Amino acid sequence: NESLFFKIQNKELLNTGWNKKNKEELAPNVSALISFFNHLSNWVAHCVVIETDISIRVVVLNRFISIACHLLDLQDFQGLMAILTGMQNVAVERLLQTWMLVPGKSLSLLTDLLLLCDMVGNFEKLREVWKGIELPCIPYIGVYLTDLSFVDEQPTFLHDSLINWAKIEQVARQLRRVKAYQKQRFYLYPLDPIQDSLRDAVLLSEDEQFEHSLEREPRADNKEITKKIKKGSTKVHPYIEKNLLR
Repeated sequence: NESLFFKIQNKELLNTGWNKKNKEELAPNVSALISFFNHLSNWVAHCVVIETDISIRVVVLNRFISIACHLLDLQDFQGLMAILTGMQNVAVERLLQTWMLVPGKSLSLLTDLLLLCDMVGNFEKLREVWKGIELPCIPYIGVYLTDLSFVDEQPTFLHDSLINWAKIEQVARQLRRVKAYQKQRFYLYPLDPIQDSLRDAVLLSEDEQFEHSLEREPRADNKEITKKIKKGSTKVHPYIEKNLLR
């Protein structure tokens, strides 16, 4: 995340180049950052559903919650969002029996992380945290790409070919915000074997992940457990009641 984020140039953030067909040419580093985000999220889901032993799946989920907490401490919000997105993958969330064995303390931590990164109010809580944050910090780039996409919908020219300076100023404001985070880098030593292993990992497709999830915990089994929880005969952590019961 760090190396890709700090390579982003202002021109890559103009005219929603990251959404165009030739995005690798118009916004190479933004596109690479988005691709790595998706890869990391899929890797998280892959690591959970690939395990046949439920006790190992519990350990894996618990470890990812711990990693997410460390990423928050590091102020790497891009990495944090990727980990949370992976754990919210439908193939992972439906593993009700697995989640029920995750320690309550970990589920409470996960609840807090999800509340912080909630999209409500256009990521209102994240934006509030960022207002007074000290560098170094890697923001979740999706927040600024969303803002820039919204601004880009406005016309560049008004009547009589007048430039829409309000739009230009809004774009410039977003560029300054991203640039501000690039003023100070992290002092971390890369672990090349781990980075190479993660980057080159061959992952299950989304359909394969869901198939593995169904093999681990069949629908019928989880349906019975859900009934017991809703009737109150089986007590679970509030996170499970709020987020995982379907």
